[in-house]
Amino acid sequence: MGDRLILERLIKEGDRFKNYIKLSSCSTENMIDAENMIDVEYSTWVSKCTLLLETNYSNNSLTRKFIYASSNYTIENNEAMLKILKAIEGSEESEIAITLSNTCEEALG
Repeated sequence: MGDRLILERLIKEGDRFKNYIKLSSCSTENMIDAENMIDVEYSTWVSKCTLLLETNYSNNSLTRKFIYASSNYTIENNEAMLKILKAIEGSEESEIAITLSNTCEEALG
């Protein structure tokens, strides 16, 4: 699977965490169990994103910003991380468009 498809999938996964920010008022066992499950899923998502970013975008300042934002689970940080992933995805789309444009120009000579 290409990096772009992985980014798309990670963005979709990250979107669903918006509704699951920890609430300190949770007191029932079922809510705590659900919260723990979300914590595990969120941690896994952050790890996948970090691995992708460090592997493919290690020199990009957005990678460092993502890692910093991931250190605290808040809705603001979740939004920041999603924006970072979308920015990287958008920059890839721009690079693809430039490459295609240059290829077409070369082909047309």
